[in-house]
Amino acid sequence: MRTLFAKILLWFWSTLAIFVVGSAFISALSVNQNASDQQAPGARLVKFQLEEARVTYETGGRPALQLFLDNLQQIYDAKGVLTDDKGRDLLTGADRSDLVRRARLRPAFSFILMGDGMVARPADDGRYWFFFIVPRARPGTWFLMPEHVFMMAAAVLLCYWLAFHLTSPVRALQKSVEQFGRGDLSARAGSNRRDELGQLARTFDRMADRITTLLAAERRLLLDISHELRSPLARLGVAVELARSGEDLNAALNRIQKESDRLNALVGQLLQVTRAEGDPNSLKHTPVRLDELVQQLVDESTIEASAHGCELKYE
Repeated sequence: MRTLFAKILLWFWSTLAIFVVGSAFISALSVNQNASDQQAPGARLVKFQLEEARVTYETGGRPALQLFLDNLQQIYDAKGVLTDDKGRDLLTGADRSDLVRRARLRPAFSFILMGDGMVARPADDGRYWFFFIVPRARPGTWFLMPEHVFMMAAAVLLCYWLAFHLTSPVRALQKSVEQFGRGDLSARAGSNRRDELGQLARTFDRMADRITTLLAAERRLLLDISHELRSPLARLGVAVELARSGEDLNAALNRIQKESDRLNALVGQLLQVTRAEGDPNSLKHTPVRLDELVQQLVDESTIEASAHGCELKYE
């Protein structure tokens, strides 16, 4: 139960089960309360059965009462019991005072108790009790109907689909993050969803693009440093050799100072280019005259040309 999918699915299933069972429970409670209501249709039906059983017993005795109760059980698939005011079964003579006590107590949640369901009615003159006993085949069937189970099964499928719909982009994003963390800089979530999960995936893609750009700029900086700094360092080495030879020491020192300044400026330019590659919005465009750039390159390369016995001219 550590995965988000399992937690969401379990949460929805639990909520659904509580809702369905609670609704059925309240419905059964309502039915039980209606059965206690003297004006409810079920209560009036039991009262009618009481009067019929009473008349049958008083006019035909036990054989007529037996026939009446057998017909009642065949029609309603329920058992009827007629007793006197003390609880003695008028058909079998058995003591059913427990039914009388149970009917008088009327527990608030009697319909959830184990055993058969019962609706009891006393005669108006108090001489008889009639008990209408409904057998319960399985615990829970008195308030959970097959329709409830069908609706729960359909809702479970919907909950599964909803949990999958919510967690599938999270799993895709997790996979992309793992690939990116292992060095696959091309890994992207690529979500087309328009909800918060889609926004999270697109935020990751933008972050991955930004990191990829910064890493590329870092690699470019290392290449530029290794390439661009060789020339000024070489010219600086030539100027140092000229200073050691003693030929025009001041000119050699001036050349060393000039190359040192150019080297410092080149480092600053490389850093500025790297920052511009990492943040294109900070890039500033400045026009450059090509003839002046070529003249500058010729001047900077003069000392290297002299070291190789060459001469550069700009026309």
